[in-house]
Amino acid sequence: MTCGDCLILLLTHETEDPIQKWKEMIGPSNPENAKKDKPESLRALYGIDYIKNEFHGSDDPISANRERDIFKFPIP
Repeated sequence: MTCGDCLILLLTHETEDPIQKWKEMIGPSNPENAKKDKPESLRALYGIDYIKNEFHGSDDPISANRERDIFKFPIP
């Protein structure tokens, strides 16, 4: 997931789905597609290619919990 320095965010929300909101903000995995389909997304603005797309987002709560445990975040 990383090849250098990274910033890890643990997003939570009481009424909305933070996974879906984050996925909307970062855009499609391939920055080329993001530039065409979601030009204001983070991957469109900062992604280099499919491998170096600069952002990661968990696909579902199970993956989010597993990935949270990798970085030893406490459960909110």
